[in-house]
Formats: sequence, structure tokens, C-alpha cells
Amino acid sequence: MGDVHRAVGTGNDAIFRNPAGMSLFPRYVVESFWRRHAGRNETLTSLSVLDSRTGPVAGGLAYTYDYAGSSGGIRSGSRFDVATSYAMADWLLAGTSLRYLHMDTVDAPVRRVTGDAGFIFRLGDRINLGVVGQNYFNATDAGRVAPRVLGVGFGAVVWKGLVVGFDYDVEPEDDEQPARYSAGAEFFFLDHFALRGGWTSDEIRDDRHVSVGGSFVDEEYGLDVSFGRSIAGAPGYELSIGLRVFVN
Repeated sequence: MGDVHRAVGTGNDAIFRNPAGMSLFPRYVVESFWRRHAGRNETLTSLSVLDSRTGPVAGGLAYTYDYAGSSGGIRSGSRFDVATSYAMADWLLAGTSLRYLHMDTVDAPVRRVTGDAGFIFRLGDRINLGVVGQNYFNATDAGRVAPRVLGVGFGAVVWKGLVVGFDYDVEPEDDEQPARYSAGAEFFFLDHFALRGGWTSDEIRDDRHVSVGGSFVDEEYGLDVSFGRSIAGAPGYELSIGLRVFVN
């Protein structure tokens, strides 16, 4: 959905984008993810586990390897995330996470612990509002691996199987306060298939791109594939592949 996850926690992306989203609905999922942007020479690989079914408190674990630039010249290294969330009321979900970064960047090595905290407000069964503070302590601008970010999001079920969303991010401590806007939609049909599309305008990275993708999902596994293209900033195509295994 074009990286729209602040209020729409449909996948394990909730661990990274707004941990409160892990409690939106019960599931136990192991997910592997790979993304490659040829124009920026970026590769990201992750493995994550999210369990919001076993008990009232949801939990998530993730490992990510991030590589950007020729021979990792911009940044390269690992991050480890542990997240938890809880439905404080039918209308209020809260989540928090801790993240350890072990990254080498063009600016300086980054070895630190930081974290996120977020909320999702449920306005009935169809509308969600999300807010999250990323890297709210111990942030760093080195290599842009952990800047402090304030993110808000909107998600809505506008028709059976059709979800739309919008995210807005800003870096409040940057003098120019660059912003990132994302909009996306996903349509689930025939009990097993989904189509999605998204658009992002990113002042933080001076980039604008569009993406389209699809999924196949059954009771045991899911396969996600998406293609993106930058239309401003660093040119090039992006390919993302995800594999989900549902633990019964």
C-alpha cells in the first residue's frame, strides 16, 4: 500500500511503522521480506515474527539487514527490533518497541538503542487514526538510520475488501522540517487475492515514486510481490518480495 502503515497494520510492517498496529487483529505470522532499488543501489532484507493471537499482549521480533550505496558506502549493517502492543480499550491500541542499531554509515558508525511508541484510535469498525513517535530517544542523523520522526496515519475500509490509507511523516528537529506523504489502497477479493497500489512524495529523501503489487494468501502462507518506480530523485525500479507463513 505504498508504505502506508501508521494506521493500517495488515502485515508485520507494524513492528517497524507503528507497533500499536500489531493488536488490530489476531494473527501469528512469520514473514521474510526482500527489497531492491537498483537506482539507489539499496537492498533491504528482513525476517520477523508477530504474535497477537496467543495472549492479550501482542509481541513482535525482527532482524533487518540494510545496505545502501556502492560497497555499502552510504550505510550498511543490521538492526534488531522487539515490539509489544496492547488493546487498552476497544477504541484504543498502544504499542512500543526497542531497536538496536549496528550500522556503518558515511557519517559515522552507529551503535545504539532507540525506540518507537505509538497509538491507534479506532473510530468504529471502519476507520483508524494512528500516531507514532519513531526514535523518540537516542536519535541520530548519522546516515539517516535513526532520525527522530513524528508520523500520523489514516486508514479506512471504504467497501467490502477495499482499504485505503494515508500517512504523513515529519522530522521536527530538522530546521527545514522535511515531510513525507504516502497514500495507498488495497483490494482483497475471491478470498485469496489482493491488489494494491501506492504513491509517495518524500521531501526527506528528495524522492517521489509509485508502486503496484499483488498477493496470494491462504490459511497457511501468503506471497507478496510489488514493483515500484521512482519518478523524481534517484531514477530506477524497485522490486519487493515477501513470504508469510501463518502459524496455526
